Order: sequence, then structure tokens, then C-alpha cells
Amino acid sequence: MSDAIRVGLIGYGYASKTFHAPLISGTPGMTLAAVSSSDEKKVLADWPAVQVVAAPQALFSDPNIDLVAIPTPNDTHFPLAKAALEAGQACGGG
Repeated sequence: MSDAIRVGLIGYGYASKTFHAPLISGTPGMTLAAVSSSDEKKVLADWPAVQVVAAPQALFSDPNIDLVAIPTPNDTHFPLAKAALEAGQACGGG
């Protein structure tokens, strides 16, 4: 693991764009490394250096991601967190 915690963010809706992405990137010791989104242009307009993937599952097995943040609708938290943990990925809800 690098010195900074490399975070993968699932989804880029209002909460991710307004709260999670800025908080992650502004926290010393953390870096926003990747975002799972169906709208790559929207993510890259705000975060041009961030990797964008279409499927959240791509973040679960990425060796360059240390933690996956899941700020998605409530009914999706459990299935996504379960899949991340089963893949050996650390995760947190949003």
C-alpha cells in the first residue's frame, strides 16, 4: 500500500460530487483514485486525473484501490458492500 489511501468512489451523483469526492481529495493521506460512473465526461470534467470505470465491481479487484466508498442509494449499500468484502476490498458506506 502507498502512503496515501487510494479511494475508489462508487457513483457520481449529487452526494458524491458535492460531498464525498471533495472530502476524499481534500483529506491529507487520502487520494481519489477512481470513480465508478456511467457518465465518464461528468467525472472527468471535475477530476481529470481520476480513472473512471463503468462497473463498481471493477474497483473491488483493482490493486491500486485501498478503500471503496459506497455513497449510493440505501437499497444498494448492502449488495455492493457484500460484493466488495467478498472480493477482499475494504469499504465504507456513504
